[in-house]
Amino acid sequence: MSDKKSDLYEQYKQLEEEWNTELISTLNCPEYVRLSGKMLEAHLDCVLDRRIIAEKWLKSINVPTKNEVAMMANIIIRLEHKTDDLEERLFSLLRSNKKQNQMLKELFIELRKMKTLLDKEGKLLKPKTKLEILQDELKDLLAN
Repeated sequence: MSDKKSDLYEQYKQLEEEWNTELISTLNCPEYVRLSGKMLEAHLDCVLDRRIIAEKWLKSINVPTKNEVAMMANIIIRLEHKTDDLEERLFSLLRSNKKQNQMLKELFIELRKMKTLLDKEGKLLKPKTKLEILQDELKDLLAN
């Protein structure tokens, strides 16, 4: 059984060598290369003609072409990047605004405390007028 397998393998190798030799001799021929080049040029011309026809047909029925869709995709991508940048800026501004609001609240509380303190000290330092002294004496007399 192993002899059959090795014989098949040898036959396959020999056949492969013959095909390789034949392909190399055919493909290495200058005439084949020249004809292949002409065929590729003809194919390319046909593809370009069909592309032009397809674009004209798409424009006539008001459907975007491949290039127009690609341009729109690029525009959308640029807009997405700009939107992302704006979101980042807005987030940064909101965060900064929150910190500033907190600082303003703390400053307002401190100013209120200072005002209260200054009002108390102002009352202590402010001399009473004669009228206020007389009013205080009158209140004391009425209270007694």
